[in-house]
Amino acid sequence: MIGGYTAAQEHRLKPLQLPDGRKIDIRASFPQSGAYDAKTLKPLWQADIYALDVAMASTSDFSDIAFLGRQGWGGRWGLSFYHEGKLTRRYTCPELVRHLTQDFFFLFTNDDWHLVWYGEMTVDGTTLNFTTANRSIRDGDNFQRFRIGYQESYVFDMRTGAMLSARQTGLGRLALGLLLVCAVPLGWFLRRRHGQPPAQNAQAA
Repeated sequence: MIGGYTAAQEHRLKPLQLPDGRKIDIRASFPQSGAYDAKTLKPLWQADIYALDVAMASTSDFSDIAFLGRQGWGGRWGLSFYHEGKLTRRYTCPELVRHLTQDFFFLFTNDDWHLVWYGEMTVDGTTLNFTTANRSIRDGDNFQRFRIGYQESYVFDMRTGAMLSARQTGLGRLALGLLLVCAVPLGWFLRRRHGQPPAQNAQAA
C-alpha cells in the first residue's frame, strides 16, 4: 500500500527488484495503492487506502484484503473488508469488542499512541480469523498486567466481509475480571482510609 513520505524518506527509498530482475522506482511505477501485474505493471485494481503491513491481511490472489483499524478505539471503524479495491463490509470496535470494554482492560502503546484493542489476524484460504485483545488489568502500583483470559474470536468471509462465526473464550474467568473491577477501587479506598488517622484520634493528640 502506497503512503506518503517525507523528502528524507523518499531519498532513502530503494528500487524494487521484480522477479524477472528488473529494478523499478516504487513511487513512479505504482502511483496509487492496489494490486499490479508483475509483468506489465498495469493495475489489477486500485483504491484510496493506506495501511502498514501489520494492519492488513489478504488472500493469495490479493483480490480480497482486510484492514485493521489499529487506532479505531472510541467508536471508529475497527475492521474493513475490500474486494478488488471496493469496500464490502466494515465493523466498528463496539461491534467486535462486546464485553469488558473499559479502557483499563487494554494495554496502551506509544506505537502510534493507541489502546491495543485487537489480537491476531490471519487468513486461512478465503476466511479471516480475528481475535480481540486478551483482556488484562494492571497489577496494583506495578507496571505489570494480569491477563484475565477473556477475548472474542471471529471468522469472516474475506470476499464479502460477512461474519461466519463468533465466540468468546475465557468465560470462566470473566467473573474474576468483574471481581477485579470492583476490588481495585475498594482496595484503593481501604488503603487510603488505613493510611490516615481517624478524625477523633487526631483531635485528641
